[in-house]
Amino acid sequence: AAARAAAEQAALGRREVSAAPLPHLSAKASYIRSDDPLFAFGAILEERSVEASHFGLGFLREPGYRTRTTAALEAGVPLFTGFQQSSARRRSALGADAASAALRAATEGRRRVAVDAWLEARAAAERAGVLAERAASAGAMLEEAKNLVKSGLVLGSDFHAASALLAKLKGQSALEARRFEGAKARMSVLAGEPAEPAGGLGGLPPPLEDSAALAGAAAAGRGDLAAGRLAAAAAEEGARAASRSLLPRVEGFAS
Repeated sequence: AAARAAAEQAALGRREVSAAPLPHLSAKASYIRSDDPLFAFGAILEERSVEASHFGLGFLREPGYRTRTTAALEAGVPLFTGFQQSSARRRSALGADAASAALRAATEGRRRVAVDAWLEARAAAERAGVLAERAASAGAMLEEAKNLVKSGLVLGSDFHAASALLAKLKGQSALEARRFEGAKARMSVLAGEPAEPAGGLGGLPPPLEDSAALAGAAAAGRGDLAAGRLAAAAAEEGARAASRSLLPRVEGFAS
């Protein structure tokens, strides 16, 4: 969810930067009330209401409070920004693509974790089953061997050693069963609901490609590597923009 939100934020930032060259409109308003003589005389001049009495010493010393309210509406458009806007558009595009690649990487990572949990669960279940079968078979053989011990055909030390091996098999089987439960719990957490790892393992995996082909496929398809490349390109663009920061900027506006 965080990666998805970051991708959406980067996409909106890209739209915002793309609109920067468009004309912009700004409104300004101010309200000032003061009894400062210079302010009062300036307000009278601005209102074009000058009278002879305004030049007297009494008025100039204590003109009384005057209020000035101003409002302005300005429309402006950037004419030349020292290549900053074009650079910002390229950086925002790279940032949006990098955020999308990071989202893809996060999704791929969740999928890998889910596949690992499924494989771990299936392998643990099969190991537990095999060990349980061996323990059951060994237990049956030990039961038969009890009579042989009594008759002296089997040494008691051998019987006790076999009993210890049987206990070890049972312990390993119980451990694998717990691993199966743990992997199943991981799958349930990833799925957000109870998940049962169905199916089984069998056969040999297909042969892997050579390392060069694997590296090429990873470079082209892995989201985290794509995000890294785009971040590096954005950093280079930022360095170019910084080197042009001293260029003049020109803007035309009317009010």
